[in-house]
Amino acid sequence: MLSVLIRHGQTDWNLERRLQGSSDIPLNDTGRAQAQEAALNLREYAHIQQETDPGFTWHGVVTSPLSRAAETGQIIADELGLPVLGSYEGLAERSFKDLEGIKNYPELWETVENETADIEPLGDFLNRVEQALEQVEADYPGKNLIIAVHGMLISRLMSSRTGQKVPVPDNGTVTELAPARRASSIMLIRHGQTDWNKLSLMQGSSDIPLNDTGRSQARDTARSLIERGFTFDVVVSSPLSRAQETADIMAAAFGLTLAGTYEGLVERGYGQAEGLDISAEARREPDAYYAGVESERSVYTRGIETLRQIARDYPGQRVLAVSHGSLIRRALSATHGYEFGTIANAEPFQVDLVGLARWNENAEPLLNGKI
Repeated sequence: MLSVLIRHGQTDWNLERRLQGSSDIPLNDTGRAQAQEAALNLREYAHIQQETDPGFTWHGVVTSPLSRAAETGQIIADELGLPVLGSYEGLAERSFKDLEGIKNYPELWETVENETADIEPLGDFLNRVEQALEQVEADYPGKNLIIAVHGMLISRLMSSRTGQKVPVPDNGTVTELAPARRASSIMLIRHGQTDWNKLSLMQGSSDIPLNDTGRSQARDTARSLIERGFTFDVVVSSPLSRAQETADIMAAAFGLTLAGTYEGLVERGYGQAEGLDISAEARREPDAYYAGVESERSVYTRGIETLRQIARDYPGQRVLAVSHGSLIRRALSATHGYEFGTIANAEPFQVDLVGLARWNENAEPLLNGKI
């Protein structure tokens, strides 16, 4: 898959040097001409790619939902005979809130650069853009795409992905999308045993501590991983104490300390079933028997979103993440494409990062081996 980013053509606000952000300002005639020129450049770009890959072709155009990007994408698609595959809300420009429409000047831009003004925080902005691009990749795996978006989006995204400051490109400029900076590996480990595990009680989001067997399991798993040659750069966990203590024990074995916790790694909430020894039938469909049980889809979705966030937070690093049985089983089933069985206490599993990036949140959860 090869994707390029196109900054939309000029608008009157660009011409007047007004902060545009999420305001929906249309192209002007100069902007439309720039979009046509971008299409010519993209045709030439494809010819260059064909020198090394004779089968190279553009497969389609996706866009920001804002009209200046959508019209730019449509003009390019028409010129190249391509389909417009859709727009993605997460690809809208960064919101400058009350600053939008104000003529830009150095002091104003400094407040944007330093985030001293009330604008969309950079971290939130980049997270929604990365999530949107992950969804594009999931929707069109292996396709060569033209993505019509916005200047600050391109600048900040490319700076984040390359580690070097990238200036805001001119209107109509073609920028090759740098690969996402993701973790080199993520290993998921279920926490060690608790007394509720020992008694086969539903645990869920209840904060039940490890018992001595659980602590021993954490040490044994760490020792086994070390003997097998595994090393880690970062250890994270669910905020529940049984996961945090497991993570602390394992981190110490690798000469590390716990780097942080993620709410999204907590166990599935089992509502009124928590603390009970429920039947095998009820364990298969607890929400059919007890109130307040978190949905299957919610567990899949937040588990995948959290693992993607961890991958973005620790690019190029080997991450050990301690979580819980139901969440791990569902996350692995989604990313690997087949259903996993029971996850034992302190059992480690490698996450398929390709599956993690490509999983489509609109897919049905895996149940009984089927999507």
